[in-house]
Amino acid sequence: MKITTLKAISLSISTLVFSPLAIATCAPPPPPLQFYSGNLPGIERVLSIIPPLTSAAIDYYCPFPIGNTFELRKAYSYANPLPQAIVHALSDQQMAAIGLTTDASTVSQAPLWDSATIYQQGQIVQWQNVEYSAQWWSQGETPGTANSAWRKNPTNSIAAWDAGQIYEAGSKTIYQGRVWQARWWTQNEVPANHEWGAWQATTDSLPSHGASRFSARLDLGSYSGTSQLAINVRATYPNSPTPAYIEVRENGVAIGRLTQFMQLAADCFDRNDSSCNPGIYWTSVGSIPVNDAGSQLVYGNATKLYGLWACTSNHQCRPSQLTAFSRGDGDNRVSTIHPSEPFPLRD
Repeated sequence: MKITTLKAISLSISTLVFSPLAIATCAPPPPPLQFYSGNLPGIERVLSIIPPLTSAAIDYYCPFPIGNTFELRKAYSYANPLPQAIVHALSDQQMAAIGLTTDASTVSQAPLWDSATIYQQGQIVQWQNVEYSAQWWSQGETPGTANSAWRKNPTNSIAAWDAGQIYEAGSKTIYQGRVWQARWWTQNEVPANHEWGAWQATTDSLPSHGASRFSARLDLGSYSGTSQLAINVRATYPNSPTPAYIEVRENGVAIGRLTQFMQLAADCFDRNDSSCNPGIYWTSVGSIPVNDAGSQLVYGNATKLYGLWACTSNHQCRPSQLTAFSRGDGDNRVSTIHPSEPFPLRD
C-alpha cells in the first residue's frame, strides 16, 4: 500500500508539473527598457537615447506540449540592466540634423528649403544648417540626398565628408578622424589611401573650431557612503582639440563639470585592432555626487536621463547621447539585451 501511495503521489506531481496548468504559470517576457524624455528642456528632448549596459542574454525555458507529453523549450531571452552605460558624442551630421552647429560662422542666412517651392538653377537655400545651390530646376527634392538637384556650397572650414558633396581638386574633408585632400574632381567616393583613388591622406591637424567627438563610460555607484556618478571620457579621434570643459547634465540640468584633461598616446602595435588610429587622444576622469532616488529603472521605465556636453572656451558644445541607470537587482529583468558597447567609438 505504501508503494502504491508513493507512486500515486509521484504521478500526481508529474501531472501537475507537465500539465497545461504548468504552461499557464510560465512568467511572461519582461518589458523592454523604456525612456521618457518629455520632461527635458529644449534641445535635450531630441537627443538620441542609448540603453545602459546589461548582463549577457539569459534564456528562459517553459514546458511545451509535444503530443501527450511536454518538453522544456526556450521561450525568450532577458537580461539584467547594470548601473553602467557608454554614450557617444553626436557626429557633425547628427548635430546638423537637430539644428546644432559646431561653428557659429557656418550658420547660413539663406532661406529655408521648402518642399512646395519651385527652385531654378543657381538659387540658394539652407537645410539642416547646411547651405545648398540648385544645379537645375527642382521641386520637392530634399537637399543632401545623393545625386540630387542640390549641391552643397563650400565653406571656409573643413567639414566631414559627405557622399552628396562635389569636391574639386585640392578640396579637403574630414573622414575617420583624418584630413583628406582631393586629387581631382570627385563625388560619392569614400576617402581611402590607394593609388588610383581620388583622395589622399594629409598630415593636417583636425580643425580646432567646435568641440571634438568623444565617448564616455558612466558608472553609478556608492563611494564613501554617497552616491556618485563615475565618468571616464576619451576622444574619438587622435590629435583632436581638447575641450575646455565637459558638462554633466541630469534631465537637462547641469550637475557638474570635468575640467582636467590628460593626453594618452596610442601606438596601435596590436595588429588585431585594425580600426586603431595612432596618435594622441585626450581623456578625462572624475566623479560627481548624485541623488540616485529615481535614477533606477523600475519595470523598465527611466525617470532620470544623463548626458555630457563637451564645450570649447567660447562655449561651442557637442552633446552626447542620453542614458539611464539601474542598480541591476535580480528582479529587474528587461527584454532589452545590450551587454557591450565600443569605448571609445571608432567610426
